[in-house]
Amino acid sequence: MKKPKQATERAARRKSLAFRLPFAIASVVALLIAVLVAASTVLSGSIVYALTESEVTHIAQQNALEAHSYFSSMLVYSKSLADTLLEVHEQGLAQSSADAMIMDAAKKAAASGQVFSAEFDFEPNALYPDTPNGLSYYAYDEDGKVSVELANDYADYSSEDYYTAARDSLSAHITEPYQYTLSSGETVWLITLSEPIIDQSGTFIGVASCDILDETLRDLEYTMGDYEHSYVSITTSSMNYLTQTADPTLAGT
Repeated sequence: MKKPKQATERAARRKSLAFRLPFAIASVVALLIAVLVAASTVLSGSIVYALTESEVTHIAQQNALEAHSYFSSMLVYSKSLADTLLEVHEQGLAQSSADAMIMDAAKKAAASGQVFSAEFDFEPNALYPDTPNGLSYYAYDEDGKVSVELANDYADYSSEDYYTAARDSLSAHITEPYQYTLSSGETVWLITLSEPIIDQSGTFIGVASCDILDETLRDLEYTMGDYEHSYVSITTSSMNYLTQTADPTLAGT
């Protein structure tokens, strides 16, 4: 018997609806899965980024402590040199005896392997009465041989940053990196740590300073993590590089 047209259309709609419902549900489920996968990917990426950022921050903090520890030890070292000079000054020794002790302290500092060179500079007539042009002792190690140079060059060192900063603040000072030409013609980058020498009356009489090569900072025992490529940068408050392990030529810039 032929079905009425209305019944046939109703059946067709029922079949069509029966097909569309599962298809629509499947589409919604597929869309949900896609959204969940995308959300999971974003979440995973965020977690990985956060973990990596945390690890790099931790490594940076460790390396900052390494550099801070080194500078702290060098400031203690320069302070001990200043104390030695003050002791010599207050003993009131004859100039020949005082010179011998000061030169010995300078030689030991330069030969220690901790610094590139050491320098002791005094105000006019501060160490000895007949030194109107000041007095300086400069010790350096060249090819395993330590030399000490004496000069009356107050006009030169009295305007240098390492000297004026320590004199004016009466506290330790670390200079910005600067270039220095060796006797071999090679140009290197140095920083200077200076410590004021202050007598018992509170009078400033001079500066004890140590020069440090930038490569010394590059060779500290930094933590690099498990990364294939990593480097350490140390900058001053003026954002000049003290050192950069990946590109040493950036020192001073």
